[in-house]
Amino acid sequence: MPTRFEDLPNELIYEIFELFDIYRLNQHFSNINQRFQDLLTNSSFPIHINISSISKTDFNHHDTYYIQPNIHRIKSIYSSNPFTIKLIDLVNFPQLENLTLNNTDTNALRTLLYRFISSSIRLSTLSISIAEYVQYTDDLYLLIFQLPQLKYLKVSFQNDWNGEYLPISTNLSSPIEHLIIEKSCHFNELLVLLSYTPQLRYLTCIDLHMCFDFKEKLVPLILNQLTHVSLKLFNVKFDILETFLRTQCRQLEVLRLSTSDDHTYSNAS
Repeated sequence: MPTRFEDLPNELIYEIFELFDIYRLNQHFSNINQRFQDLLTNSSFPIHINISSISKTDFNHHDTYYIQPNIHRIKSIYSSNPFTIKLIDLVNFPQLENLTLNNTDTNALRTLLYRFISSSIRLSTLSISIAEYVQYTDDLYLLIFQLPQLKYLKVSFQNDWNGEYLPISTNLSSPIEHLIIEKSCHFNELLVLLSYTPQLRYLTCIDLHMCFDFKEKLVPLILNQLTHVSLKLFNVKFDILETFLRTQCRQLEVLRLSTSDDHTYSNAS
C-alpha cells in the first residue's frame, strides 16, 4: 500500500488532478518533482479552468500559460468576468462540455450561442447569469434549445414579462434533462418552456408567478420523464398547480413546494 502521495499510481493521480483547475494544479503540483511536471504537461487528462475574480492582467497571463497551450484538453470553464466571453474564442475549445458564465453580457452571449450552434462544440452543461436587465429572452431560449447535447441548463437574470411568450414548440426538442430557472417566471411561460424539453427529469423554479391571462389549456404536454420538481410559488392557485402536476407530470416522485401566501397548500393532503 502506498504511504506517500508521490507513490500513488498515475491513474489515481489523474483522478485527483481532475478536482482542480489548471492554475491550482500547477501551483500545488508542478514543483514536487519531474514526474508530476510530466504528468501535468505530457498527458491528456481533462482540464478545468476557473477564471472568476481575475483581473485582465492576470487573465492575459492565464491565457498565455494555461489556456492556449491546453486548448485541446479543456473540458470546463467557470468565469465571473464579463470580459472573458469577449477575450477568448470559446468555439475553439473542441473538448468543452461544461460552461459557466456569470455576469455575462447579453449581446456577447447571443453571438456565442449562434456560433456554438454552427460549430462542433457539444456542451452538456450550461449555467448563465446575466448581470444586466434583459428585456427580451425568447431568442436566448431558442438558441439554447438548439444546442444538440445540452443536458443541464441553469439560467439567472432579471426581466419583466412583456406580454408575449415563445411559440409553443412543434418540432424543436431539446435534450435538456435538468432545468433550473433562477428568475421570475410566469406559469404560462414555464409551460411553454417545458414544451421544448420533453426529456426533462429535474425542474427547479425559484420564483413562479400566476399571470393575469393564465390559460389552463395553453400547452398540451405530457412530461413522462419528469420525476423531481422544486418550486417557489407566488400567487399560484393550488388547484391549478395540482391539475398541472396530476395531468402532465405523471411520473413525479419528489415534489418540493415553497409558498408564503396561500394557506390552501398547508391544508392539502
